Amino acid sequence: NKFISATETIRRMKQNVEDMEQGVSALRTNMETVSRQSSELEESLSDKRQRIDRLSRVQLLLKRLDFLCELPQTLKTLIERRSYDRAVRLYQKTT
Repeated sequence: NKFISATETIRRMKQNVEDMEQGVSALRTNMETVSRQSSELEESLSDKRQRIDRLSRVQLLLKRLDFLCELPQTLKTLIERRSYDRAVRLYQKTT
C-alpha cells in the first residue's frame, strides 16, 4: 500500500514537472514573440522619433529668429518708455 502510494506520488510529481516544462516552453515562446514585436515597433518608430526631434529643433530656431526679428522694435519701444533696465535685460538675452 505504501509502495503504491509512493509510486502514485512520484507519477504525479513527474506529471507536474512535465506540465511546468510545457508552461516554461510556452512562456519562452511568448517572451520571444514579445521581444521581436518590441524590436519591430522600436524600429518603425525610430524614423518618426527622428523627424519629431528635427521638427522640435526647427521650432526652437524659429522662436529664436522671431525673437531676434522683433528685438529692434521692442528695444526701441522700451527705450522710448525709458525702461532702460528692461531693454538691457532683453538685449542681454541675445548674447
